Amino acid sequence: MSKAQAIGSVFVVIDEEKATEVCATVKAASLGVPDGRLLFVIWKQSDSWAPSVPVESISVSAILGEPTDREGSKWDFYGCGAARLYAKHGQRPTTTAMWVGFRCRGEKAYLRNRGDKLPAKTVLASTIPVSDKVFTRDVANNVWHMRDQGGLDRVISRLQSLTTWSDETALVYRDGTKRRKKHTTMVLTDDYVPVANRVEYSLDGFPFPQSGKQKRGVSGQLHLF
Repeated sequence: MSKAQAIGSVFVVIDEEKATEVCATVKAASLGVPDGRLLFVIWKQSDSWAPSVPVESISVSAILGEPTDREGSKWDFYGCGAARLYAKHGQRPTTTAMWVGFRCRGEKAYLRNRGDKLPAKTVLASTIPVSDKVFTRDVANNVWHMRDQGGLDRVISRLQSLTTWSDETALVYRDGTKRRKKHTTMVLTDDYVPVANRVEYSLDGFPFPQSGKQKRGVSGQLHLF
């Protein structure tokens, strides 16, 4: 591994059923997060009302500690979100992936491009398509709509593209193993975008707009709503 391919972020995919295993895995992964960078914990939310392991709560306690003991912590809460994963042509999610993120205090990632500028090819490969409809209507929110094929890898790739540079790799912990994941440039042509499809209806002679059924768009982007 070349020196240039530094660690940009760390991901933990939780499949364990025991709370103690979740805590231990998250704590072990946090040791590999560089200063200023992010740790993400990802898991699939149960579709039933049966008792389940509270992964988010355990992760917050494992990284941040108890609320009364956080003043001297080296960690900050970064954010949380969900990704609804759909089968091809599906109108209802097959499952929902959840994530919660933490930032190790230190110099933030964007500061790498100040002073000694990054190579132009690195900046270009790191570009985020912020003008794309998928970005403004889906990526920029904390509830995403994505294909379920390779669903968790899609979630990891999106988070990695949003928070690291193209010459950095990510560490992914899962099933007791650790692997490096290369950065991929964010391409949104195969992703979903919520689109308002308004249908007129009336009540006592007064027209009102109403959301219509989900529909599928054209031009390569998949429309859900």
